[in-house]
Amino acid sequence: MSELISYWPSADHVRECLRTEAETIDEALLLAVHEPVSLRKRAAHTGLETEATERELLNELMRPSDDGSAVLVAITGASGVGKSHMVKWLGAQLLRHPQRDRLVIVTIPKTASLRQVVERMLEPLGGEAYATIKRDLNRAVDAMEENRAAELLAATLGEELESFAHNLQEAVQANRVARDQGARINIARKVRAIVRDAQVRDCWFQKVLIRIIRSSLEGTGDPADRRFHARDLEPPPDAPINEFPHETNGALNLLARNDGADRERAAEILQEVLDPALRSVFGFTETFRQKTIQEVVDDIRRHLLKQERELVLLIEDLAALAGIQQPLLDIIIAETDEKGERVRAPIRTALAVTDGFLPGRQTLLTRAKAEWVLPSEGLSDEFVVSRLVELTGRYLNAARWGLKELRKRYAQVAPDERDLYHWVPGFDETLDATAADHLAHFGKSHAGHALYPFTRTAIESLGGHALKRAGQWVFNPRAFINEVLQRTLSQRSLAEQGRFPAALPNEQRVFADVGMDLGYMGLAPAAKSQVEALLFHWAGNPRSLAVAPPVAKGVFDAFGAPWPFGAAAQPRPAPLRPEPRPDPQTQPRPIPQPEPRPVTTVAPPAALSEFAQALESWGPTTSLVGRVANRVRKLLAEALNQRINFDLMNLHGGSVEPTWFWLPPSKTTSNPSLGIIIKVAPEAEAIPSLVVTGLRALDRWEAHAKNWRYDGAEDDCATANALLDLYETDLLAQMSQRAEQEVGVLATVLHRQALLLGLSRKAEPEGPRIDELMAPAPEQRPAPIDVNPAVRGVLDARMEAVAARPALQEQLRYRLACYQGSAGRQALAIDPLRLKNAWKAAKPTRMALTLNSKESLTPVAISGMERMEDGSATQLISRLKSAQEACRPRVAAAFEPDHARVAWRTQLLQTLEMARTLSLWPTECDEKRVRKAIEDLSAESLETVFNRARAFTAPGEDKSIEVQLEGWSALQLPKLLEVTAEVDLLVHFFDALERRKQVDTSGDEALKQRTALISSLNIEEA
Repeated sequence: MSELISYWPSADHVRECLRTEAETIDEALLLAVHEPVSLRKRAAHTGLETEATERELLNELMRPSDDGSAVLVAITGASGVGKSHMVKWLGAQLLRHPQRDRLVIVTIPKTASLRQVVERMLEPLGGEAYATIKRDLNRAVDAMEENRAAELLAATLGEELESFAHNLQEAVQANRVARDQGARINIARKVRAIVRDAQVRDCWFQKVLIRIIRSSLEGTGDPADRRFHARDLEPPPDAPINEFPHETNGALNLLARNDGADRERAAEILQEVLDPALRSVFGFTETFRQKTIQEVVDDIRRHLLKQERELVLLIEDLAALAGIQQPLLDIIIAETDEKGERVRAPIRTALAVTDGFLPGRQTLLTRAKAEWVLPSEGLSDEFVVSRLVELTGRYLNAARWGLKELRKRYAQVAPDERDLYHWVPGFDETLDATAADHLAHFGKSHAGHALYPFTRTAIESLGGHALKRAGQWVFNPRAFINEVLQRTLSQRSLAEQGRFPAALPNEQRVFADVGMDLGYMGLAPAAKSQVEALLFHWAGNPRSLAVAPPVAKGVFDAFGAPWPFGAAAQPRPAPLRPEPRPDPQTQPRPIPQPEPRPVTTVAPPAALSEFAQALESWGPTTSLVGRVANRVRKLLAEALNQRINFDLMNLHGGSVEPTWFWLPPSKTTSNPSLGIIIKVAPEAEAIPSLVVTGLRALDRWEAHAKNWRYDGAEDDCATANALLDLYETDLLAQMSQRAEQEVGVLATVLHRQALLLGLSRKAEPEGPRIDELMAPAPEQRPAPIDVNPAVRGVLDARMEAVAARPALQEQLRYRLACYQGSAGRQALAIDPLRLKNAWKAAKPTRMALTLNSKESLTPVAISGMERMEDGSATQLISRLKSAQEACRPRVAAAFEPDHARVAWRTQLLQTLEMARTLSLWPTECDEKRVRKAIEDLSAESLETVFNRARAFTAPGEDKSIEVQLEGWSALQLPKLLEVTAEVDLLVHFFDALERRKQVDTSGDEALKQRTALISSLNIEEA
């Protein structure tokens, strides 16, 4: 590393000089880094604002107090804008003020404990009186036990919240405040229920109360510890909320509405009532022997009046001093005179408060007459950047000297010196020529301080990312010091190793075209990250490396980083520096220089389209808006569909859907959560340059009718294809997996249908049998009208299976078969591996197809698939069981196992002839149907039906759906119904014949056959 590193403050100097809390800053450091500020003076009554200076602020504080009023200057502004710093600056000025010997100055830091505040306030009392009060105060504080104090604070907060709600309600009814305060009244009462609940305190809120008590008693380095926050009212994940009382649960649920926005309002209300609650807990009146702190300070002022002195209070943040705010306010506004006579010493107060504190305290605002505002918003870009540059220069200069040297030089400043802006000289280390040249390229602040390792461009860029909100500057010196100066200067070790700056965070990245160009340079990853960071912040994040950059090459050289800009880009010269006028007599003759070669100019890149701008701004925490996100998905889907031949992958008719693409961050609208998911970019990482440049290339491709015939198309085509390469493999793998899953769906449906229809007797074969899956369905007649619901349900399911089966078989064939080209209809081969893998996979529970199909499924096919889902199939099995049990026992009991069907047929036909001859035929029976029933029941083919009916064993309900389907379908219901109907017909016939009493002797023998038949059938009449 060159000598330039001597201008980089050491780690020790950075720690001691880059402090942000005013109370921790040494006076010498405070004045060394102080930059004159501009204020706005806002009138209390009219609200009109005028520009003001800090010198006017000091003059206002020290204005004559002859009118007997208390002098008060209220400095307001947002958190971090420098209010406490201004109070500290006023204190430094007062120490050098002409009236300094008459002033008794009491400074109250915002991190002081209540005990420290009281001690500082009463210190001017002096002597034994002060010592006695101090002892009593210490004794009272030391005797206070945290848990007891927390319980007492909970009780007093409950009382104050009730008073707050009651008073606010009365104010609304009296029209003293706007009538839209109902929500605050309700929240106050809900919070009261939470605070007073012992279970809530035991669960988590006791810790919150103890934090408030402890930080108030002992002080804290973080004033936020003394405030209530929205998170304090959020139950921990393991809180037993269901065990809380109903009122408490209702209050917690109310505060959780609107994404917890009401918790913020509840915390603000708690903070409003905290001051009186803490006063009750600490009991200052008892500590001061029945005197209030206001009365004690009044005694002090009366004592100072005799000494012709004045009391000055410098309060760095009144809002942070809950527990003593009201006493301080009473002290601040207590006037000097009573009834025209001066009875106490003048009091001057400089008070810093956060925005919004004073309007609620009208008396204080009236006494102050105006607010002295440190603005943080509504400032011009140029103003903020210039302020930040000067701030950076002063802090760098101070840190280069170090605190020890600053104190030494400050001690040499004359006590009467009023100009405290220029006592610190600029750091000026002698450097060699190269280092000096590099230093010059970083530029200087207006005050003349070298900005290395920053430049104005870097300060603007780094500061913008730290301070801008919704694209607008919010001036916040504290945040700038913490997030920019400290964070950057802590990387000195990287600079010494030639690796500064560190890699960009994920939410920041160079323009995609620049990122691609850097990738082509072949830089090592560390060097590429270093160059990207320099380009982004120090070079103003250029859109191209082929144009002149807003940064000198010397900046890159100073950090040991490669110069990335193309030959056409001319390095920016070093900033102009004032040089001493040369002596003409000693000026050397100019050395003749060769004529410069003409420089090829490169046109600046064209303006980015709205789509391109959105892509460049896209990041791990920045979503693409709906229309841009939809366009990204559409472009990728269209390009991949044009690029991929799905037939070659046996994905016939397949196409990519825009809804498959997932865009970071996860909150992006319409991101898929189920099915095929293609992640366009990694989550929680910077968007790769290839993704952005590739999408911009596809945007131009689509704008040119989806062809690559335009200027620059060759580069765009290469970039777009490189992008599509990122997704194609994963996409095809997921589509193939999904196709395999759908083969499993179709195979399961067709197999279950085959079992239902009797096309297969193997419930759980080891492998798929393509012949059974593709077997045609048998003919099926509609269900008769007069059947019970269970039978009808089964017959309807069979009809549905028969109707759906051809379409489902075509879908299976389409996912397994290989065709000639994309238009072929004749299957040339099948993919056995896909079928085998699908069969081995876990059985799907939901039967649906999601990939694009060659032909859309008909409603009947869809219904047929849904019928075979586990839930529906289980219901179907239940109906099968009911239908079988209604018929099977009658069929099983119709004939004995040794039944002689031929002899039986002959005898029955003879009986029919005898009944006809003797005119005994029942008129209600159709002879043809009876004869047909006898012929059918005596057929050899029905022996299997009767045997199965007799040998049937019901499958267990714990068996698989396939086993139960096969078991209950072993006797095909249509045949079973047909046999049962014919058996019932014969029973009915012979019952009718029995009723005919007039038969002859020859008929008795025939009727004996009928009696034997009835006995053997033993079937209940339907």
